[in-house]
Amino acid sequence: MTLSTTSDQINAQGGLTLVGKALERGCELTSLIQNLSPPPASNTKFSDCDILKVAIGLLTQGRTHFSDAELFRQESSQIMTHALGLTAQPSEATFRQRFEKLAKEKPVRKALQQANENLLKTVTPTTIKVGERNYIPNDIDVTPMNNAVSNREHVSYTYKGLDGYAPIMSNLGAEGYLLHHELRPGSQHCQKGTPAFLEENFRLLSKLELKDQVLVRMDSGNDSADTIQSLRQSGHAFLVKRNIRQECKVKWLGHAKSQGAPDETPREGKEIYYGTMEHYCPGGEKSTQSSLPCVYKVTERSIDREGNNLLIHDIAVELYWTNLGESPQEIIDLYHDHGTSEQFHSEIKSDMGIERFPSKHFEVNALFLQLGAIAYNILRVIDSRVMECVEGWPSYYRKKGLKQTRRRVGSVIRDFILVAAKVVKHSGRIRIKLASGWPWTKTLLKVAKAL
Repeated sequence: MTLSTTSDQINAQGGLTLVGKALERGCELTSLIQNLSPPPASNTKFSDCDILKVAIGLLTQGRTHFSDAELFRQESSQIMTHALGLTAQPSEATFRQRFEKLAKEKPVRKALQQANENLLKTVTPTTIKVGERNYIPNDIDVTPMNNAVSNREHVSYTYKGLDGYAPIMSNLGAEGYLLHHELRPGSQHCQKGTPAFLEENFRLLSKLELKDQVLVRMDSGNDSADTIQSLRQSGHAFLVKRNIRQECKVKWLGHAKSQGAPDETPREGKEIYYGTMEHYCPGGEKSTQSSLPCVYKVTERSIDREGNNLLIHDIAVELYWTNLGESPQEIIDLYHDHGTSEQFHSEIKSDMGIERFPSKHFEVNALFLQLGAIAYNILRVIDSRVMECVEGWPSYYRKKGLKQTRRRVGSVIRDFILVAAKVVKHSGRIRIKLASGWPWTKTLLKVAKAL
């Protein structure tokens, strides 16, 4: 076997055509930016839309450096230019300078938010079923991003014990579409600014016109009277883990036992009680809010798992604010499913590489994260279309994947974006040809048609 070179335009990013279709037909990015910004000056070769498209094109490949733009400037590797409909491919210096300029333009940020909203209107988030009811999960949580050993603006000590940022993210549906987000300094408490974040989140939800009821889930860091008040006023179903703070666990155990025998006894020496308290008010005794059901799970262990008797019984208490009507066990299972959002965050940080930001300026990194949200949602949309084309999957995955509802973003990038393609120019027209031997090619073509 020998290696040699060819002058044919063979590229490894054939799936960028899907990204281009999603940007134009789903996001309508070009029209939003053109209607928002004045046309570029006569001596400006690259439009604002070109710069934004380049950033999204790189992010959908898991590339997070300004220097990566240089890889697509050569004549033999301009597939991004063709797939995304760019007028030209900028250099690293131009890309960085124009990107930093756009980060200061608030109208551009609003246009990108509208583009993300347009994209989400093209999908139907998958629900979770509890009994006879269907809920669309809306998981809201903070995820620290490690930016240690850097001089980036507002990088500070996070609750995870590392220096970085602590953005808050709102994921929608079982697929985890990124509905709303906000880049925050690492030292900012998760509750600071959350009521305003929720208000904007609910505004975006109202524009999507979802058919099923939304279930907002948040952890104990957001157990605040302000948060609960916002959730109650929204009209959505919600589930918030309650912070037990300094309350006596023995009293909770005493109340649980007064309601009857344990609901579960998984093993000798371990008893679990479930129930609901109706008279508690968010915010404590001085709260002006009306009472809200508080679901509890109390676990008492008198014998450890090795069979040793405990001199002092171990008591664990879990508390949850909710307006749901399901049983306590079902409500607690719904909250445990909230942990899936950690996987969504992991895919953004590890599969797409959006953790260490490229600039020292906070507002530039905020724009970078906003474009990353659009790129992430485009990959999720591609995956949702893939799930609708199971008959075209490779035989092995077809047998294995019938039980799947989603794939990791990293798998979408490897199977549908980083695909070998040949660029052919004929009679002034450009065609991108995919390798017929690639097992996912048939599915990719069907997805392109669906988009």
